[in-house]
Amino acid sequence: MLKEETKTSTVCEYMKENDHFFQQPIVKRFLENKANVSLLQSALEDGNQQADEMLNRRFQEFFLKARMAKYIDKLCRLHALSFEKKHRIQQSQLLLDQPTDHEKGQTLIQKIPDCHHNPNTTLECLEEVFTDKRLYDAYQQLGERTKVILQDIFIHQLTTYEIAEKLGCSQQNVSKLKSLGLKKLREAITDE
Repeated sequence: MLKEETKTSTVCEYMKENDHFFQQPIVKRFLENKANVSLLQSALEDGNQQADEMLNRRFQEFFLKARMAKYIDKLCRLHALSFEKKHRIQQSQLLLDQPTDHEKGQTLIQKIPDCHHNPNTTLECLEEVFTDKRLYDAYQQLGERTKVILQDIFIHQLTTYEIAEKLGCSQQNVSKLKSLGLKKLREAITDE
């Protein structure tokens, strides 16, 4: 019994002397396992070389598993953030082929009049396309630059690069204004 008290006090003294090491979270977690504490005692008290080697091997395995778990956790978080971002982008786009809530079965694309049935009919302005008053009113509330961008995209079928050149701004700015404009139009027809 006296020998066990001496061993415990020697291990405690060693841990106090090397407090900065034993306060590290990974070391604390490693020493939660009683078998690892026994190996540490055996290595310190008895000078058991085999116990020391076993303790080192176990700590290396434990450390590797902890790093792998942290790496996998980080990958999962990054994948979740990427998925969330893609999902938000998809939700923010105006989906013309989805049914509207207020009219069952009819999609937004079906509401756009077909200007190809009469070859003499050409659209000059995007306002001519809107048959829904809420959509028309929402379009009227958009900024002039946003209206020009939407009109160039949907009537004149220009690319964002061509529009950016025309307006003297960046493609990112054109894309941003397009997305914001479409979002406002979508909100106008989905709000009840």
